[in-house]
Amino acid sequence: MGVAGTLGGINIAPLKVAAQAQPASAEVSVLQAGARSGGETMMNERYALTFTQKFGSQGFKVYFVDDGKLPVTFKFNHAEDTFETISQIKAAYTELLNGYQGKVVTQADISVVRDTAYTGSGNRYLVELGGSLA
Repeated sequence: MGVAGTLGGINIAPLKVAAQAQPASAEVSVLQAGARSGGETMMNERYALTFTQKFGSQGFKVYFVDDGKLPVTFKFNHAEDTFETISQIKAAYTELLNGYQGKVVTQADISVVRDTAYTGSGNRYLVELGGSLA
């Protein structure tokens, strides 16, 4: 996941994604930590989001690790419909981050693509926060 735009320069708390179906799982890995200098975005933050389920749909939720009191967004991974899953991931992060530290976040601030180099079970998505999150 990457961060850019109106959330630029803020320290976003660690995020968690949890799959709701077993034995499938979901995992978030930080690919690149965001960096700013003098108010300028030097690097957007990037994450890899991996769902191991090969078929069907599974629910997932996105939330901040540090504070269980903050909103939790619940969406679906559709293993055989990556375009719909990308839409669901963008919606989940937008709902969670909009209003975070007073920032306005839209789906345009969040880039999600399927990782075509991934060879494991299920699908892996590369998430980058830009726009207001940079």
